[in-house]
Amino acid sequence: MGALLVGALALEAQHAALGRYWRDAGHAEFGGFLDQPVHAFARRDAGQQMHGAGGLAL
Repeated sequence: MGALLVGALALEAQHAALGRYWRDAGHAEFGGFLDQPVHAFARRDAGQQMHGAGGLAL
Protein backbone atom coordinates (compact mmCIF):
# COMPACT_ATOMS: atom_id res chain seq x y z
CA MET A 1 0.00 0.00 0.00
CA GLY A 2 2.84 2.39 0.84
CA ALA A 3 4.61 1.76 -2.47
CA LEU A 4 1.41 2.56 -4.35
CA LEU A 5 1.07 5.86 -2.51
CA VAL A 6 4.71 6.78 -3.15
CA GLY A 7 4.33 5.94 -6.84
CA ALA A 8 1.25 8.13 -7.11
CA LEU A 9 3.03 11.03 -5.42
CA ALA A 10 6.04 10.65 -7.71
CA LEU A 11 3.80 10.78 -10.78
CA GLU A 12 2.05 13.86 -9.42
CA ALA A 13 5.41 15.54 -8.74
CA GLN A 14 6.50 14.98 -12.34
CA HIS A 15 3.37 16.69 -13.63
CA ALA A 16 3.74 19.51 -11.12
CA ALA A 17 7.31 20.12 -12.28
CA LEU A 18 5.98 21.17 -15.68
CA GLY A 19 3.59 23.55 -13.96
CA ARG A 20 1.85 26.21 -15.98
CA TYR A 21 4.60 26.21 -18.63
CA TRP A 22 4.00 22.62 -19.74
CA ARG A 23 3.64 23.68 -23.38
CA ASP A 24 7.22 25.00 -23.34
CA ALA A 25 8.77 21.73 -22.17
CA GLY A 26 10.06 20.95 -25.67
CA HIS A 27 11.64 24.38 -26.03
CA ALA A 28 13.79 24.48 -22.92
CA GLU A 29 16.60 27.02 -22.89
CA PHE A 30 19.69 26.07 -20.96
CA GLY A 31 21.33 29.52 -21.07
CA GLY A 32 24.97 28.56 -21.66
CA PHE A 33 24.74 25.16 -19.99
CA LEU A 34 27.32 23.70 -22.39
CA ASP A 35 29.52 26.80 -22.73
CA GLN A 36 32.11 25.19 -20.47
CA PRO A 37 33.89 21.89 -21.28
CA VAL A 38 32.24 18.76 -19.94
CA HIS A 39 34.67 16.41 -18.22
CA ALA A 40 34.22 12.69 -18.87
CA PHE A 41 35.81 11.75 -15.56
CA ALA A 42 34.65 13.14 -12.24
CA ARG A 43 36.07 12.41 -8.83
CA ARG A 44 33.60 10.31 -6.89
CA ASP A 45 34.86 11.49 -3.52
CA ALA A 46 36.86 14.69 -3.95
CA GLY A 47 37.34 14.94 -0.18
CA GLN A 48 39.50 11.80 -0.23
CA GLN A 49 41.71 13.06 -3.07
CA MET A 50 44.63 13.86 -0.75
CA HIS A 51 44.57 10.37 0.73
CA GLY A 52 44.31 8.55 -2.59
CA ALA A 53 41.23 6.58 -1.54
CA GLY A 54 38.87 8.25 -4.04
CA GLY A 55 37.92 6.65 -7.32
CA LEU A 56 36.97 7.75 -10.78
CA ALA A 57 33.40 7.57 -11.97
CA LEU A 58 32.49 7.45 -15.64
